[in-house]
Amino acid sequence: PGDPQAPPRRSRQAFKKLKLINACLLTLIIMRSGITSLLAATLFGIAEGTASQVFTTWVIYMHTELEREHPLPDAEMLNSTRPSGFAKMGAEDVSMIIEAALSSWLRWATRSCSCRSCFGALS
Repeated sequence: PGDPQAPPRRSRQAFKKLKLINACLLTLIIMRSGITSLLAATLFGIAEGTASQVFTTWVIYMHTELEREHPLPDAEMLNSTRPSGFAKMGAEDVSMIIEAALSSWLRWATRSCSCRSCFGALS
């Protein structure tokens, strides 16, 4: 019954659940490589919606746990660990140094991420 041209409908059982380690791995791969949830879903043999839900759930969980373990420093903590050379500089100079370091790190991070290194664990 129905339209013979219509694509076959998937049953609820067709949506495979991921093991805990694979859910974490899916999240880390998306974060490391920037692939879409559709590509991640294909790699793990799950629905795109499931991959998106897994990713969102794990990102929220990681944020909660990491924030508890590594809270953002307050001004007092930053000042106590600031290199002595920074005290002689103005705030604009320090901001320029930090921005340059972050910019340099981001260029390195985006250059060094290759799909081979990201997906080596899957093969």
